[in-house]
Amino acid sequence: MVVHHRFKLLKLPYLAYDKVVNEMNIREQFKVATLSKKMQRVVKNSNQRETISPHVRFHRIISIVFTNDKKRNSFTIRLRPKQGGRYPTMAEFQEQFLFFKNIFNISNIDLSFLHDYPRHLKLQVIPFLVQENLKVSRFIAYSNYCTPKDTYLLALNQSTNAKQLQLYNGLPGEIQLSVDECPIMNVDDMALFDAKWVKIEHMLKRFMNCQKIQLHGCRFRVGEFKLFVQKWMRSPESRTEYVKFRLKNPSQFGSLVQGIEHRLVGQAYIDNVIIHSHSGCFMVEQVSSGKRAIIYNNHGELIFTTKFSLQLSIRPNVSQPPEPPFENDDDEPNYQDDLEMDDFDSDDSEVDDNDSDPGSD
Repeated sequence: MVVHHRFKLLKLPYLAYDKVVNEMNIREQFKVATLSKKMQRVVKNSNQRETISPHVRFHRIISIVFTNDKKRNSFTIRLRPKQGGRYPTMAEFQEQFLFFKNIFNISNIDLSFLHDYPRHLKLQVIPFLVQENLKVSRFIAYSNYCTPKDTYLLALNQSTNAKQLQLYNGLPGEIQLSVDECPIMNVDDMALFDAKWVKIEHMLKRFMNCQKIQLHGCRFRVGEFKLFVQKWMRSPESRTEYVKFRLKNPSQFGSLVQGIEHRLVGQAYIDNVIIHSHSGCFMVEQVSSGKRAIIYNNHGELIFTTKFSLQLSIRPNVSQPPEPPFENDDDEPNYQDDLEMDDFDSDDSEVDDNDSDPGSD
């Protein structure tokens, strides 16, 4: 029979017990931190060198998923409806989250509103994040009702430097968001749905630093987007690599490059998929940096992208050498149009973990 010997962890030298706590996965550290305030401080100090990323999902239940980016293990806690179906209150959420924020030294947070009830939580969560000086890395909001303008603005203002922003709910009615009201966005991946409020002035003055832009529900004329292309060609500091929206007048797509230095492209490849456009595919180039982009009409949707490869088609028995690859052909990101919405299982456990160490727990 194996005899297990117990010892008091805090009786070890500091470096020894700090190493022990640091080697624990997130679930184990959480359990240890609940023992006493002293153990909370031990876990907090041990995690100074770690990066813990929380993802809060508001759905039928509230799920908080914590991931250790370095050790690649995760831990999920679920705040389920109370007796009688009462959804957790904001105070209950704050109490639980602040405990984690303290022991895991959290500074960034990902937010997903996968269901819109109770609605007051969406109004309260963002001000709470502002109060706690938490930076939003990803903000995703699904909804089947129109978001009030002040909440929509709050989401934009808190996501100005986010890695990902997806707002699936537009402004109610005919309410407009002026250029002066809209913050300057510096988002890696921004998708706005029901975005009728977006005008070409927003693109020129507020969205030029967004890396990927997908606009649904708003339409630009070819002449309007021509202004964006011209500004991009003059602005080597622009981060824009991908733009997608629907044209008001797709039949006039060819007029986009009138008066602009361009090149007609027979075919191009994006993620090794050949792109054909019955309206033509044009390549433009930034004046100072030499960075290239292609623009094409995909059944009424205009696509602007700098992530492409280009090959001229060569007929058999023609000894014409292939065109040399462009400088921006390598390491092309996988831009996918399909957007996924996670769901949660309905087991009764309050705590889940997904630890990479097969010997843990």
